Amino acid sequence: DPAARGRARARLKANPVAYLVVTPLTAAFVGWFTNWVGVQMLFYPLRWRGLAPPRWLAARCGALARTPCSELGDLPPFGPFLGWQGIVPAKAPRMARDLVQTVEGLVSVDDTLLKLDARKVADFLPAPVVGGVVAKSASGLLAPFS
Repeated sequence: DPAARGRARARLKANPVAYLVVTPLTAAFVGWFTNWVGVQMLFYPLRWRGLAPPRWLAARCGALARTPCSELGDLPPFGPFLGWQGIVPAKAPRMARDLVQTVEGLVSVDDTLLKLDARKVADFLPAPVVGGVVAKSASGLLAPFS
């Protein structure tokens, strides 16, 4: 619409500071704020917060219960009513499993244990733990001979 463009052009000429300074600052603030909220939603809250259904109702209607998503026990970040848990804390068991599998694929556990200095490890660990590890290792090494 040419008339609307003409009105917008007239407003810009009347007060250029409002349009050339305030508009980018407002857009920058909105962008920063939405990014900040997104990061907060990834990590917080650590435990689910919200309006949970009454236990008697959740027991009768399984769809209202906040049940694990997988065999690992990770929970959905959202609840059946109003609530939220950070995505990272909600998915911590799955992320830990995936991290361990990745590291095991990159690094050999046996090779790493062979590179450790036994005296430094023994100094680091409490005496009862060292005794238990030595007894377990000795029984494992001597098992073929008994």
